[in-house]
Amino acid sequence: MANLIQGKVWGTTRTIFEKNNTMINYLILDKGISWCSKHHHEHRYNMFYLISGEVKINIWKKDYDLVDELILLPEQGTVVSFGEDHSFEVLKDSIMLEIYWVELDPNDIVRDTIGGIVNEV
Repeated sequence: MANLIQGKVWGTTRTIFEKNNTMINYLILDKGISWCSKHHHEHRYNMFYLISGEVKINIWKKDYDLVDELILLPEQGTVVSFGEDHSFEVLKDSIMLEIYWVELDPNDIVRDTIGGIVNEV
């Protein structure tokens, strides 16, 4: 479903890669009344990587009662963990990549039995 373009209040987004547990969106962000809603994702991480412009990212941390606020400049990025509320505000016309992924847990196994070695006589 790559190249699907969607209009947003802050500009446009286009999915440029989508496969299994990863998705990459290309965002064109318009300065002015441009910000995204405060929201979170239940299961996916969200990375923002700024190509050009200037964008303020707000992250409501799960571990403490503060809002992390940072301004991304070109060639800078940040990661928002799943479950963390976040939003962004467009400070200058910008181009940004939004990268989503689901982290696989290497301990994601529920055993009903324990394996063993067959003893040969």
